[in-house]
Amino acid sequence: MLCLNLPGPLNAVVKSCCHGHLPFMFNDDEEETTQPTTTPSSKFSNKMRKFEDIHWHNLPNKAKKAATTLGFDKESWDNSGWPESEDKWWEDLTAAEREAAIELGYDQASWDDQYEGKDWDELPRDVKRAAAAMGFNKEMWDEDEWPDCTDEHWGDLSPEVRSGAMVLGYNEEIWG
Repeated sequence: MLCLNLPGPLNAVVKSCCHGHLPFMFNDDEEETTQPTTTPSSKFSNKMRKFEDIHWHNLPNKAKKAATTLGFDKESWDNSGWPESEDKWWEDLTAAEREAAIELGYDQASWDDQYEGKDWDELPRDVKRAAAAMGFNKEMWDEDEWPDCTDEHWGDLSPEVRSGAMVLGYNEEIWG
């Protein structure tokens, strides 16, 4: 995907009118806002969303192989199964399982605790955007305050919020 970096005012104008509707992303080095912003779910790739909303038969071969390494098969993947590997902490995964988890978009923080132990300023940029899509801002995140969406059932979440939750490492089973 093409990444666009326009000069300050022009970048703001184009982003405000066209963001999410153009075949490229914006690369801006502006300070992250502490206010929640809406972020189109299309900004989060399948890998960023941990492939959570992709059926087994549509998984790319590399993702399917990684899922198999973690103990998934078609039945468990498509029906929110829980393989043995998901009960392990990152450090207890075998090297092959860690590589598979990385292939599916996980890192240690998303695998172990959905970034809950991290301060806002420690979050990767895409994770901040996902958290903002869920309704978090810096103050809420750092004070361990949860947005209203976290009281909703997984199936009742908007696609945007569900995608943000997937980026953080949540799925239907973990969400509760």
